[in-house]
Amino acid sequence: MSHLIRPIRQLSPQCHHHFRNLSYFFSKKLKHPPASSSSSIPTLLLSQSFSTARSPPRRRLRPAPPEALIPTLIAEDDGDSDGGESDSSRSRNQRKRDARRAVRWGMELASFSSDQIKRIMRAASLGEEVYDALMLAKRLGSDVREGRRRHFNYIGKLLREVDPDLMDTLIRATNEGDHTKLQALISSAKDGADVAGYSSVDYSETESEDEVESSEEYIAIAARWFDGLISQNVELTKEVYSLQSVDFDRQELRKLVRKVQLVHEQRKGVTPENQKEVDAALMTAEKSLKRFLHSMAKQMQSEQSDLYV
Repeated sequence: MSHLIRPIRQLSPQCHHHFRNLSYFFSKKLKHPPASSSSSIPTLLLSQSFSTARSPPRRRLRPAPPEALIPTLIAEDDGDSDGGESDSSRSRNQRKRDARRAVRWGMELASFSSDQIKRIMRAASLGEEVYDALMLAKRLGSDVREGRRRHFNYIGKLLREVDPDLMDTLIRATNEGDHTKLQALISSAKDGADVAGYSSVDYSETESEDEVESSEEYIAIAARWFDGLISQNVELTKEVYSLQSVDFDRQELRKLVRKVQLVHEQRKGVTPENQKEVDAALMTAEKSLKRFLHSMAKQMQSEQSDLYV
């Protein structure tokens, strides 16, 4: 019997719980021999062998403390404790929302036609500076992504003081083609301007840049650029195209300059039959170039004034 017990005792303790069940089975099913000194020794050794083996300790689950059963309450902010800081944060967030809204207005306005923009300018009593900036934005190509972003930020700065409800109504009416509402808003703005004692800006097609007040500095700058570009002055041309404070489409500017130069070349061999046609083409080309340069000069002047604020 010892040759059976010795291998069992040499097994690892992890396997002893399997043999404990076997010992219980034999103790119940097999008949015990009569008690004697010789037969009790193997039985005692076998029972001790399986009884001393212990199963791996089991993890005891502890009950949760009473505090864990109480629902956690989220503390509400006390408005009196840090009211100044929260008001300041709300003010900054509101300014950011207003700035983003003004930029969105500029993008939507630039998607309209020039006639639609003029109606909105009249109804909102906006100056010519906004109109010129929008016209320049319409000429900016998709290849000047950073320039478009900065230019629309500039337009948003010009539109930041506009009545939000009025501008939203004007844009919505323009998208829906509600000319009756647009005309009513334009008439209301005109009446308000007459009562205030000033006249609104005229955005007619026949308006030329010579009708703008000659005292404004940007007109002189734009005129100098215009003459230098048309005459192909190297220094002035380099000055214009190397501007860093103004976002503009250089490819569009080259196209406008080239168009004026081509019409000038056509005038050399013009006949009396097409004299008026060439003159009209020259006037249109020069007007487009001047408007482009005026918008650039205005933006440059605005950027310079911001540096000294």
